Formats: sequence, structure tokens, C-alpha cells
Amino acid sequence: MENYLDPELINSVEGLELLARKTVEGFLAGANRNLRAGQGQEFSQYKSYQPGDDLRQLDWKLLARTSRYYIKESETETNVTSTFILDASASMKYEENNLSKLAFSKAIIACLAYMAKKQGDLISLFALNEMELVQLPPKQSTGFFMHFLHELHQVQGMKKWPEQTDNVFLGSRNKGLVICFSDLYENDSEITQLLKNVAAAGNEVMLFHVLGKKELTFDFGNTSTFQDLETGELLEVNPKKYKEKYLERMNAFIKNAETSMLENNISYVQVDLQQHPALLLQTFLKRRKAGLP
Repeated sequence: MENYLDPELINSVEGLELLARKTVEGFLAGANRNLRAGQGQEFSQYKSYQPGDDLRQLDWKLLARTSRYYIKESETETNVTSTFILDASASMKYEENNLSKLAFSKAIIACLAYMAKKQGDLISLFALNEMELVQLPPKQSTGFFMHFLHELHQVQGMKKWPEQTDNVFLGSRNKGLVICFSDLYENDSEITQLLKNVAAAGNEVMLFHVLGKKELTFDFGNTSTFQDLETGELLEVNPKKYKEKYLERMNAFIKNAETSMLENNISYVQVDLQQHPALLLQTFLKRRKAGLP
């Protein structure tokens, strides 16, 4: 089965922009509005008048009919900060059908960032490994979106996830939506702990757990040599002999990851490299509408 994403298209800033624009414009039509009370557009509901409320919002006609004071509330769009955390460790270079986890994640991030831009939201990026940190503070403009894509495109998968990251990310005062893309291959729960801390700081957090289809099924045919992309270590394995044990451990790994996230009010979405971007956008919007997770 071929990937829905063209690796060649993703391999340029222009390609990422084209992919994001076509995917989102073909899917989204004014969805995912966050509503808050205030002055503005269409009437939403009434609430009882409280001292300090704006008298310009008082419904005088209703007052005349009921002798009670009610304030009209209206629907206005609110802007949020959407921060994307990208695992740029070497394990994200794993690929199937010429599409790596890293390239896949970049494509979906581009789509979600484009959607955020359309809604007037601020977008921010953190991409990190032991060798490099890409950090873009929240901004909102078409020019910044192209800069965002340029920096996203430049991210390379190298080494491991750094041991200490809280001081990098949690220094941000912008509370909002945090979306992480990672395969969760970690040494000592460092990625998991970061997401827990980010959620505890008052952010909405969603994890896209990116895995390959063959990783999930252990369908590697007669392949007998596997390489750890982060350490370079080679391992001789008979896939048929160890498939049952591997699948048991992989299923436990996924179940533990999901449980750990949900226990900390973090939305968990397991994806593989063959899923269509539009399906992930749909999942994202449904989770947000439901208030996560």
C-alpha cells in the first residue's frame, strides 16, 4: 500500500505549503471556532445582570416585558496559541515507502499550522534533539507562516531526545494548545514527563504517536538485521521466530503510553505512516470540539 503523502512534495517549503493549503481548504469550512461571551456578532444567550456588566448589552425590550435585567451574550471568535513540539531524534528517520516518521510529522504539522493560521491563531514551534533546538515564539501572520514552514523543513533527525527540556518549553507564558509528534522511543520517560508537565501547567495537550505500519505488524519478511537509529547498534533477529513476542511487547508499549497520557488529561492519537492527513485533521477537530482528550 502506498502512502497518501508524496515524499517529494514534502521535501520543500513550497511543497509543504501546497500540501497544507490543498488539504485544509479541501477539508475545512470555518470549523473549530472557540466561543466566548462578549460584544460582537450573533446573539448566543442571556445571562442575569451582575454589577459591573456592560449596560450596552442590556436587553431593554426583555426588561419591559419581564421587569428583569438580562444581558445579551454574543458569539465572538477567540484566538489561541497552537504550539507544535516535534521529536527530532534519530528514531524519527525510520521510513516506509520512502516516507519517514519525521517527514510525515512535518506534513501534518504544516496542515494543522495552516488551519490555525486561517482561524487567526498564533503558531509556535519547538523541534529538538541532543544536537539542535529549533524554537519559534508564537506569532500570527502569513509571512511568519512561511518562516515557520522554512524552519520546520530544515529540521533534521539526529541523536536522541535531550534529557532536560522543561526549562526550554515551560518558560513560555503562552498557555494554549500544545500538539506533540513523537514515536515515544525514550530512555527514561523524558518525553512523557515533558508532556505531563506541560499539561499540568494549564495547557491543552495532544500527542500524535507516530509509528510505521510495519512496526505495528512486524511485517519485515525475511529481514534479519535491525539497526537502532539513535545508537547505530545492529541486532540480528529472525522476524518469524520473535514476531509473537514483539507484537506482545509493542501492544503493551502502546497501551501503556495511551494510559499514561489519558491519566494526565493528555489526548492520545496513535497514527501510522499510511493514514490520510484529512483523517487526522478530522480526529483533531473532533477531539477539540469534545474538549479533549
